[in-house]
Amino acid sequence: MGTRRGWGPILTCWSRRTVPLLASAGQNRIRFVTTSIRPGHLFLNRFLIAEVIPGGGMADVFRANDQRVRRQVVIKSQRAGEEGVAFQARFQREVEVLGGVQHPFVLPLLDAGTLEDRRVWFAVPFVRDRCLRYQIEECRRAFDRAQAVQLGLDICEALQAVHDKQWVHADVKPANVLVSGRHFVLADFGIASRLDSTVLPHAEGPDRPPCLLSEPDESHPATSLRGTAEFLSPSRYEGAPATPADDCFALAVVLYQVLAGADPFDGVAGPFRYGRMLAKPPTNPRLAHPAVPEPLAGFLLRALDCTREERFRTAEEMRQSLLAASGCLWPES
Repeated sequence: MGTRRGWGPILTCWSRRTVPLLASAGQNRIRFVTTSIRPGHLFLNRFLIAEVIPGGGMADVFRANDQRVRRQVVIKSQRAGEEGVAFQARFQREVEVLGGVQHPFVLPLLDAGTLEDRRVWFAVPFVRDRCLRYQIEECRRAFDRAQAVQLGLDICEALQAVHDKQWVHADVKPANVLVSGRHFVLADFGIASRLDSTVLPHAEGPDRPPCLLSEPDESHPATSLRGTAEFLSPSRYEGAPATPADDCFALAVVLYQVLAGADPFDGVAGPFRYGRMLAKPPTNPRLAHPAVPEPLAGFLLRALDCTREERFRTAEEMRQSLLAASGCLWPES
């Protein structure tokens, strides 16, 4: 099946979740009232449903027209059925993050609420361009370097705004980045976590028992990996809480992919990826794509260093370093 064009790929990509947030075993359950929402349905007497987007996991995702202000939006709602309280908390957390962070490169919250059956819903702007994942899949080659640098600068700004509000995104990846004209917007905060300022940097390395579950384990939620394995830092594999440094590491993997057209850890996946990270440094991006300028290659190798002390701790630090490295693209005349 070919790639869908127009708004469909963006909404489908935005609504997918690689690893769902699961409720702990034995938690109380909430039964919701089943409703049927189809194109033409007037949701809450305000949003005229234009399209029901499949692939939302345990959420329903729609493209709709807001009749109150005459604009297109995306609505995400808890799916009717039997869901755990943890899933409801996940929706409420996403609403809290989107509502609390105002930045041009963070997808804004337009409205939110709770239905009579206690399901949470929220609305965000409809983005007409594509999500980054589809651009990468369609290009199947390295991006234009200036475009890749703009991606890094925009998402660094977005992440710093999120971190300043004491949140960690915890799932930075191409599927959660929307392309809006010449800029990029960070979206999907479904597994975002609170930044606990009391958590100190921990030791990394083979002496710390790694958390190498390929799928979340409902009976052991504290040791389950949340996020997308391809973009997790070594400390996340070891079971440590997500930090701003881990968001920066994930963004570095994204930037490596778009600049070099390859994976920094040789495409090693699953539980073996953690071992590959510890075994040797990330592959120099110039080996995969010789056109990557040396300063940008050095930036990526630092950002992907598996020693926490060597890589970027804040998104602003990462942004400043990227700005300096990108000077090679626009040499002074």
